[in-house]
Amino acid sequence: VCEKCPGLVGRAGAIGRDVGRLYTGMPVTKRGIGDLLYIKGNLRGALEQMLQAVELGGIQEDPAGGVAEMYKDLGRPDLAIRWHQVAKQIEEHPADYEFTMADCWVDLCEDQKAEALYQRVSALHPDLPEGWVGLCLLRLLHGDFVGARTLYRENAAIFAESDFAKPMPPEVEFFARNWPEAKRLYSELGAVAPDAGDRFYGRVSFQSALGRVQQAMGDDSGAAEMLARCLISAAEAAQRAPHCSDAAYGMAAVAWSPGQRTHAVGRFALALREVWYGHTPILW
Repeated sequence: VCEKCPGLVGRAGAIGRDVGRLYTGMPVTKRGIGDLLYIKGNLRGALEQMLQAVELGGIQEDPAGGVAEMYKDLGRPDLAIRWHQVAKQIEEHPADYEFTMADCWVDLCEDQKAEALYQRVSALHPDLPEGWVGLCLLRLLHGDFVGARTLYRENAAIFAESDFAKPMPPEVEFFARNWPEAKRLYSELGAVAPDAGDRFYGRVSFQSALGRVQQAMGDDSGAAEMLARCLISAAEAAQRAPHCSDAAYGMAAVAWSPGQRTHAVGRFALALREVWYGHTPILW
């Protein structure tokens, strides 16, 4: 949203400041400002607004879920799980938060807990792709490319219109080193949404994946040009969200492919520092 509509985001920010001055003590105001800061990449500011919304209005589903999501993006899945568990106690529909909780368990290498939650999501929400996509991720992380491929082939056609499910098939083929198929699938997605993908698992944008595929297939000049453009985009994303460990990691991953190893290692170190040595408040 911030990239595509910067004017609207600026206008929303001005309105938000006016509303914040007029209705400083209202939880809904804090949540709205928090959402706006989150879109703009100010994760710590957004978290502070959401925590104030909880302080002013008590434990409610939306701000509790928002706090959990922000902790996850700040690289603290342990704290995100605690807040997801709070939101789960007051959720309107069953299994609303199990999917993102499972993602946090994956980040903490608790794969059995994650799998149980993904299975529950699939059982309670068969109309949504989050359950099988999460299971596919686990197969991928375990190096079970056959199992991951079987899952996406069984489900991809059913969820062909789901923007959430679309990146999974090419990502499986990418990490399985099936370069021709990965190139075909990423090219199809990139033609529709060339800048998408960097919020999916592994923060592999479509264009950076295509650049790496071209590199692996011997097209060094085409790969270098594409990866250079991706590095600029990744740097802009990291600048917009300076405290987001995922953004720093995404930039490091892109920098590694064209050979900027020192730069990449520095960005990996920055991602770790944001997680373990940042000033994220430890609240629970």
